[in-house]
Amino acid sequence: MLECLRLAVQVPTASNDENWRWIVVADPDLRRELAEIDSSGVVSYLANLAATESDRQTRRVAVSAVRLTNILARVPVLVIPCIEGRFDGAPNAIAASAYGSIMPAAWSFLLALRSRDSVRCGPCSTYPVSRTPRLPRVSCRHPSDSPDGHL
Repeated sequence: MLECLRLAVQVPTASNDENWRWIVVADPDLRRELAEIDSSGVVSYLANLAATESDRQTRRVAVSAVRLTNILARVPVLVIPCIEGRFDGAPNAIAASAYGSIMPAAWSFLLALRSRDSVRCGPCSTYPVSRTPRLPRVSCRHPSDSPDGHL
């Protein structure tokens, strides 16, 4: 996983700003809490989409997302890309710059994981700050700064 993170952070960034970090959640209680937050916001929407969507591909994606939501608490680890700061009320260019850096890194991480046959992975989710569980205070570092293999 650390190798995949190291690959992911090699993507170009907007404004040469790497104001993001990655949180790896292995604690089962925290994973369960994050899964509950994720499912509370999307399950009914996705279930409705899966039942009513006329486009086959969109319906398949919705069905797959519902299945992922149902097993999210049981995955061995969650990796959460995080942006430092908030962008409420910021000009669109500022928000676009921030998300234009973190999303390619997240996509690159998913592609790196998928390139390894033994790793299964799913999509990215966003969590409202007010509902995110308190994570233990950790030292978040850039994966490339971690010679010992720890974040």
